[in-house]
Amino acid sequence: MMAALLERVLADHPEPEGFRDLSWGRIAPDFMGCTDMSLRLALAASESSSWDKRRGKPTKGHANQFVALIAEQQQIYSEIADLFIRHGRRLSVASVEKVLIAEANTLPCYSAMKTHGVRHDDKLPFDCQLWFAVKPAGAGVPVPER
Repeated sequence: MMAALLERVLADHPEPEGFRDLSWGRIAPDFMGCTDMSLRLALAASESSSWDKRRGKPTKGHANQFVALIAEQQQIYSEIADLFIRHGRRLSVASVEKVLIAEANTLPCYSAMKTHGVRHDDKLPFDCQLWFAVKPAGAGVPVPER
């Protein structure tokens, strides 16, 4: 379904300037279960030395900045990125807002997190509003000098 929707959008906006950003919305909508992106975000934060699991916040800076950076570094949206690549576009995290943080044992993904060593009282980000930048595949990639 996502592929068909993307094909339609690209047919309506074939020029790169016509489709430059994408508001994904929340990665754990209505807290209705374990989504792949939510699980990946929580695990990435859990494994990061830049996230204080006891206090539930980054060791430096704001949670929005931390989540934007780790979401991009860990490619928590890999299936979506692959879909866009197949259609000649590249995604990157442009912005994050409204990061939600909770104790791991209250999250729908906790059973999966436990297998990765997450403790029940670790406070982790699990949801946010996510915006992507959309560029032609290959755009922004430095060309090596000869």
